Parts: sequence; structure tokens; C-alpha cells
Amino acid sequence: MVLLLHGSYGIIPGNFGVDIFFCISGFIIVYTTQGETKDFLKKRLIRVVPLYWYATIQRFVLLWVCYYAGVANSDRRDLRCFVSSLLFLPINGAPMQTLGWTLYYEVAFYAMFAVACLAKFRMRSLLVLGEITLAVILAAILGINVLMLFELAGGMGAYYLIKRLYQMRTDRHTRLLFGFIAIISFATLFAIEKTVAIKFIPRTIRFGVPAFAFVVAFAKATQDLKMPKPLVYFGDVSFSLYLMQLDVFAVLKGAMIYLGIAPSLEMYSGQGFYIEKIVTTIIGVALTFALSFLTYNLIEKKLTGFLRKKLLRAQESV
Repeated sequence: MVLLLHGSYGIIPGNFGVDIFFCISGFIIVYTTQGETKDFLKKRLIRVVPLYWYATIQRFVLLWVCYYAGVANSDRRDLRCFVSSLLFLPINGAPMQTLGWTLYYEVAFYAMFAVACLAKFRMRSLLVLGEITLAVILAAILGINVLMLFELAGGMGAYYLIKRLYQMRTDRHTRLLFGFIAIISFATLFAIEKTVAIKFIPRTIRFGVPAFAFVVAFAKATQDLKMPKPLVYFGDVSFSLYLMQLDVFAVLKGAMIYLGIAPSLEMYSGQGFYIEKIVTTIIGVALTFALSFLTYNLIEKKLTGFLRKKLLRAQESV
């Protein structure tokens, strides 16, 4: 949904994809730590950091290349933003790799959960909820809005609700009922994003609540169903897909302007040029998938696997 949002230049709603992602993330973290919690934070960082650092370095290089090519605006990032982005520190505004703002929330959540892993499983989610509440209050005092942390907490709650629902009888009628709830929840998210009148409602409620309902209902509707391998692979590639998309579209736009195919950036931000925008969208989405498959196989699988073997085995030998 986020790719479609950017690929369609905002015509197709997709911001709520992040809220669904946060809910799934909270669920997954609880689900995967039911038993073993050893090296939890290290494992999460090994999973996230390599690709994010690559994407950040890629953006840093692209910003300078495009600037010297005369196809980038004056908003170029400096070294301070680059370093703070690598360290997940929101001290210089948005991260250099723009979509990395969601990872700031993720890494903060991982740190809180790592502390909670010192307690028994049944107490962890409550401890993290307390940590999140404290963090939101302290941030509010400093004038910072981090309410979206509660969406990750909602994901933790989704784990317990889904676990309870999985204990109930599952038949065709039950699947249809929860499938209908999932469709309604998704349609609600779609409609809410296009409804300007309710934007005064905090995002955590506006998107977070229907995203929670969608995740829970979808999980129950698909209980005991085997996901097709292409969809599983699509999920595996989704992290690369998320981080690569903006750079692909930025380079594609810059190349079209540089080659004289597109008159200027105004073609993409203003009205008109519909055929050109549609063509750019199709090419951009295809290139994003192609690059994502490469980064997934070369960085996520190989580099992450290498780091897991070296760092985690080294820890075990000690």
C-alpha cells in the first residue's frame, strides 16, 4: 500500500500500510519470544540494520550525485543527518532515508521489549505497555508526538486476542464472518485516509483501531490455511520493497528530466501529464520490485545470515 501510494503520486491511499505494519510487528515480537529470548535485541538489530544502513548510504550518495547533475533541489542532507540517521537518532529532523522514520519507532520498541525480556513471558507485554506510556508522556512534555508507539502495543494485544480466537471453533461460516470484518476494516482504512474532515482525530485512533481490527480478523479468517509460496516470498521481500521505493522513483524522475523526457519536477507535483505519470508509475513499480529482489537476496539473506552466524555463534562460544 505504501508503494502504491508513492507510485501513484498520492492518488491511491496507502499511508495506513504503516499502521497495519506496526500492529503486525507488535504481534510478531510477542509471538516469536514465547520461548527463547536470548540475544533478542542483537537478533532484531541484525535483521534491521544492514539493509537500513545500505539504504541510508545509497540515499546519501544519490543526493550528491543528483545535486551535481542539476536534477535535485537544494534540500540536500549533510553529514550530521547522515550519522544521526545511521544511529536511529531523531536529532536532525527526518532520517536521510525518509521512510526510515518507522524504524525509529521499531528500534525504540525493540529496546523496550529487550528490557521486558528480563521478566517472565506473561508480564512482558504489560511492562512494555508501561514503558511506552512513560515514553509518550515524557515525549509530550518535550513537545514530541510519539503516540504511534501505542500501535505497536496494540499489536502485542492482538497476539493475545488472536491466540484466544484460535482456540475457538473454526469452520466455513466463522472464516466468512472474520473475512467480512477484515474487508470492512480495510475499506474503512481506505476511506478514512481520503476523509479530510476527521484528520483532527489522532492517527493512533484514526488508523490504529481499524488496522488492529484488520490484522486480528485476517488472522482468524485465514486460520489453518496455507499461504501460497508467491505471497510468502512477497512478504519476505517487503522490507527491501519498503526501503528501496523512494530512491527508485527519485532516480527515475531525475533521469527523465535529465534526458529531456519530462520538463521538470512540476510534472509530478502539479496537474496534468497523466499519461507520463502512469508510465512513470508502471516503470517505477517494476524497477522497485527488481531492485528489491536484488537487495533481499544479496543483503538481507546473505549479509544477515553471515552476521547471525558470526555474531550469535561467537556469543554462544563465549
